[in-house]
Amino acid sequence: AGAVQGMSALNKINLDYFNNNQKAEILRLKGEFLSRLQDPRGAQGQFRVEDAHSAFSTALATSESHGKAWVSWGNLWDSQLQAKLDRGVDDAQKASYAEYTVNCYLQGVRYGSDRARMLLSKVLWIIDTLDELPGVGAEFDKNAEHIPSWNWILWVP
Repeated sequence: AGAVQGMSALNKINLDYFNNNQKAEILRLKGEFLSRLQDPRGAQGQFRVEDAHSAFSTALATSESHGKAWVSWGNLWDSQLQAKLDRGVDDAQKASYAEYTVNCYLQGVRYGSDRARMLLSKVLWIIDTLDELPGVGAEFDKNAEHIPSWNWILWVP
């Protein structure tokens, strides 16, 4: 019930009165609510993840540097990745979801999200667990260069 009320309130907001960062936050919140709403078009227990992906994408198109939106989108990708791992879905789909999760979390760190910094352990776990899948390590390599080196100090043995 809370997600429905939240979506209702967000849908009434006129975005014309907000700057891009504020618009991105409102769109991020829409994505959060959508990811928790049951999909009336789908089977029981399915959520509106496609709509949530669209909301996160729009949020980041509005303000690419909104770190919280990157983290929220990464959380959605990660939940889908975990579901695929639990069900043993094919490697290509797992690789895509892992790449998207790593990219989102690293972008979150790049744009100053404290929550994303705490999720670096998740990034390292994905790299360690799924590195044999094509593209996962490459996604890390591509984005890690934008992360200040002090973020990695905690993870040096």
